[in-house]
Amino acid sequence: MSTLGVWRTSLGEQPVSVKRLSAPGEHDPPSSATPVTSPTGAAPPTW
Repeated sequence: MSTLGVWRTSLGEQPVSVKRLSAPGEHDPPSSATPVTSPTGAAPPTW
């Protein structure tokens, strides 16, 4: 299984990143629709 993308969100007031292994579904929040991208064009980190 490969990484589809890394999304930025928050858990309460704590910023977190979410590593997605599948595409966001129709019931996922809109914030999960656009993956985080690097300003340098580098691939997102894998954790």
